[in-house]
Amino acid sequence: MTIGEQNFATRFAPFINERNIMGLMDELSEAQQHIEQNVNAKMVFFDFSLKMIVLLKQ
Repeated sequence: MTIGEQNFATRFAPFINERNIMGLMDELSEAQQHIEQNVNAKMVFFDFSLKMIVLLKQ
């Protein structure tokens, strides 16, 4: 990883924990499935970002 990627990973790691990891993985899978089905990417990413905010606050 580059220095910038390492810094991001170090700062982002505290937000991922046992309470939200399964939800995060489920949302990533759902977003991938929707993109594969040619759903509007802007809508998928907006919905995904809102769900991620909720999960990361847990």
